[in-house]
Amino acid sequence: MDVDEATLAVLKKSPVFAGIDPAELPGLLRALGAYTRSFSKGEAVFHSGDKLKAVPVVLKGRTEARMLGKDGSRQIISRFEVGDSFAEAVPMAVGTAPVEAIALQDSVILFLPAEGVKGNGDGALLRLYANVMGEMSKKVKTLTAKLALLSEPRLRKRIALYLRRLPEDKDGYVIIPYSRKALAEYLAVNDKALLRELRRMIEEGVLEGEGRRLKLTRRGDL
Repeated sequence: MDVDEATLAVLKKSPVFAGIDPAELPGLLRALGAYTRSFSKGEAVFHSGDKLKAVPVVLKGRTEARMLGKDGSRQIISRFEVGDSFAEAVPMAVGTAPVEAIALQDSVILFLPAEGVKGNGDGALLRLYANVMGEMSKKVKTLTAKLALLSEPRLRKRIALYLRRLPEDKDGYVIIPYSRKALAEYLAVNDKALLRELRRMIEEGVLEGEGRRLKLTRRGDL
């Protein structure tokens, strides 16, 4: 594949290619047989149960990993921005995907064939393999944390568990990356029930802030 300046700029910042000399990237991608595909907004990059034979990396746009709940509802696992890899199943084992990946915007995805990534090679290829395994480890932790969240029956506790996972600013506030509707989907709760509980938590002083900027204040009273 040809690597233009825009693609190279994304790859330089991607954790998948950390520690690899940018000058080596075009040759590395050609050697791997890497390729790109474009997806329209709302189109599936892969479905739950699909065989994963390549490591996907977002070059343009935004994607979302979802899991189907027992009641048929879609539960958001995570969202992925430019430079992120989002193969939730470890592709080194060419496993099946436990989630579906959907393009939230018109997107371009780079696919790195798994067989090439795990093969023996020079320093750049070994570095790439280590980076990919590190990213897969993060995805496993993300999935584990999501399952723990969904196992909590109390909505208030579920909200608190989620907020504690987000990075805080110097004043202890976090920024929720989702709209309220999307957050309800992520937490697998009714949108109106989520709004009522958030309002109660603010009225009781458990939460401070407004909109997407919130802070837990009385963590022992949940």
